[in-house]
Amino acid sequence: MLADKIFIDSNIWIYIFCKEDNYKCQISENFIRENSLKNIIVIS
Repeated sequence: MLADKIFIDSNIWIYIFCKEDNYKCQISENFIRENSLKNIIVIS
């Protein structure tokens, strides 16, 4: 069975580098880390 793909908006990637909002940065990093291991992320 194939997994559904996840499209990650550019804002999520930007949050990783924006250390001013630690909460958004941490959430974004965790989300991308968890889903990149599954190989289901799509980048436009």
